Amino acid sequence: MLLKLYNNLKGTHYDKTTEVVINTLSETFFTHKKNDVSFIINRKLVVLAEQQSTINENMPYRFLLPVAHLFENSITDKALVYRQKLVKLPRPEFIVL
Repeated sequence: MLLKLYNNLKGTHYDKTTEVVINTLSETFFTHKKNDVSFIINRKLVVLAEQQSTINENMPYRFLLPVAHLFENSITDKALVYRQKLVKLPRPEFIVL
């Protein structure tokens, strides 16, 4: 279902052999905010923060907390402190419906 949604929104042609990892958050930091849907596909972090019925000019900030928390969950402290190599992160892609 997520592949079909993503393909329709972005004009891509991923098929059912494409790995999709769902990582929707129940809370972010101290704000107790939830994101509606979050998943990783093709090494992109795709976040559907929420469906909006009106224009919200604060969406960049509203995306910041969940994506930071998802990155925090995907990297160990040792990777940041002791690694000599760059830790690669998926490229975030934000979609507002």
